Order: sequence, then structure tokens, then C-alpha cells
Amino acid sequence: MNTDSFISCHNLVKIYKIANLEVVALQGLDLEVQKGEMMALVGASGSGKSTLL
Repeated sequence: MNTDSFISCHNLVKIYKIANLEVVALQGLDLEVQKGEMMALVGASGSGKSTLL
């Protein structure tokens, strides 16, 4: 990962616990966004787009 990144994450994980069920919303996400860069999140319903934001 570049240390000059505007947004940077490495191996990001988010797990929700609902009753006795663990839902993995994000697993092993690496992301780097430079200042001024535009990007789009595209994926199927339930793939973790809103969770990332």
C-alpha cells in the first residue's frame, strides 16, 4: 500500500453477529484511493458495498 494514499485499508474484515449467526460482510479487502481519484463500487446485492462505505 502506498503511504501517500487518501484512503487506504489492508485486510479489512467486518462480521455482523445476528442471534447465533455470524455474517461475514467484508473479508480480506485491500483498497487504496488517491486524492482526487474517482471510483465506483459495483457488486451484487448483499456483497458489502454499503458496509464498506
